[in-house]
Amino acid sequence: MEISIFVHRIIRLIKHILYFCLFYTRLVYFLQMVMLAPSGGGIRILCFHRVINDEDTSGSSHITRSEFERLIKYLTRYYKIISLEKCIQLLGSGGHLPRRYMVITFDDGYADNYFNAYPILIRYRVPATFFLTTGVIGTVDSPWFQRVYNMFSRTSLESVTIDWLVETLTWGQDMRARMKAMTKVTESLKTVPPEERDRRIDALHELLGNITDKPHKTDRMLSWKEVTEMVKDPLVSIGAHTVTHPILSTISEESEAWDEIYNSAYMIKQKIGQWPKSFCYPNGGEKDFNELHKKLVREAGFICACSLIRGFNNHGTDIYELKRLCVSHDVLYITALNIAGADDLIAFVRNRIGSVIANSTRKIYALCELL
Repeated sequence: MEISIFVHRIIRLIKHILYFCLFYTRLVYFLQMVMLAPSGGGIRILCFHRVINDEDTSGSSHITRSEFERLIKYLTRYYKIISLEKCIQLLGSGGHLPRRYMVITFDDGYADNYFNAYPILIRYRVPATFFLTTGVIGTVDSPWFQRVYNMFSRTSLESVTIDWLVETLTWGQDMRARMKAMTKVTESLKTVPPEERDRRIDALHELLGNITDKPHKTDRMLSWKEVTEMVKDPLVSIGAHTVTHPILSTISEESEAWDEIYNSAYMIKQKIGQWPKSFCYPNGGEKDFNELHKKLVREAGFICACSLIRGFNNHGTDIYELKRLCVSHDVLYITALNIAGADDLIAFVRNRIGSVIANSTRKIYALCELL
């Protein structure tokens, strides 16, 4: 175990040195040219969730206010940031797609988007789309995954045995192990229907000592008043992100999926007077939605939908399956290289190497059988 941790740290150090050199020698732009060469151009859509206070340590994956401002300052200097609606126009135009066009989006609807991100966006005149989980906007409640986080972060227990995981999770005094346990539970809950998910969360609440799962004041969701204030600025657009943030592929009834999609848009229309143009799939992975859900999104009146499948968007991209890159806490040169496509390239090379090894292994086995 200690050797694997040491190897991981060495690899991470090498990555930091390489990315640092690429960033400060401006070779980052050459990398993006390489990534976009096959398609002739493309638009990167970034996804943020929370922009927390600099002193907040509640979630290591969340970008801080100062990190966000440094990133926006960098992006406005080297890229042209456009609205999601403009992105759709360009993708449908058939014309040349510039290499350095960028779109900014936010998922879920946390209040720190208003207090920490919105003022920076306005200062740099950057357009952005905010996707709202409407069932918790303007309430004291949290999305189900935030409830799980709250319970794990606040419980005094140091382990828990969960029957549906068939496992005892132990973290002791190790905060990293505690968060790893929380992540394992959250990922498991994403695979079951909403009713079963909520039943398991209620049972987990009891197992962890009935500790409060209500949000801290820094973790609350947007109010409709804050949403209405933001949308007054033409730089801001509001999109729908379902009502309760279910993983759509776990819903068996089409009518239930329709209610989540349509009612989230209807609630936004009722509150701010505008029918949202864009939709965002909860979790957004390849297995989290399907063709039926894309059809429902179209029928609900949306002009596009965002996933969290990585990549650039070009003329061949399905506008109801737009690709996005999730941005989280990291140093600027790492984030900048990832935006340019470094991690996409690494994943491509890793997959190709894995494919070559697998094919070679099969040929060796076949040859051995012949012998």
